[in-house]
Amino acid sequence: MTHKFENVPGRAPRITEHPGDVVVRKHEPVTLRCRADAEPPARLSWFHEGHPVRDSATRMVLPEGQLFFLHVQHSRRDQDTGIYWCTATNALGEARSRNASVELAAIGSVLWPEAGVAEEGNSELSLS
Repeated sequence: MTHKFENVPGRAPRITEHPGDVVVRKHEPVTLRCRADAEPPARLSWFHEGHPVRDSATRMVLPEGQLFFLHVQHSRRDQDTGIYWCTATNALGEARSRNASVELAAIGSVLWPEAGVAEEGNSELSLS
């Protein structure tokens, strides 16, 4: 979604790198990326489940606009899992990224590799 304001020289923001879905293991860091093209440069803001993201002891917005998690929290009081998006804003308008989900890998869950063939010595393993 892009909003534009008229009669101001430059370019309204356009998201050039959207954040992607991530599944992260407990106690591991993760970064969501968002980039925008705009003139004057856009200010990037992050949202989690519709609310502005605030820096915490384990989560911060980096100067380049990336959202960094030292480790993903998942408790009754602090919950980092869910849907995130970023917005890019300047005097000419605002653009919103696609949604990205942050999920915690469950105990006992298996993360399957993509289909392919692995070779080791004389053995071959096919994944499909």
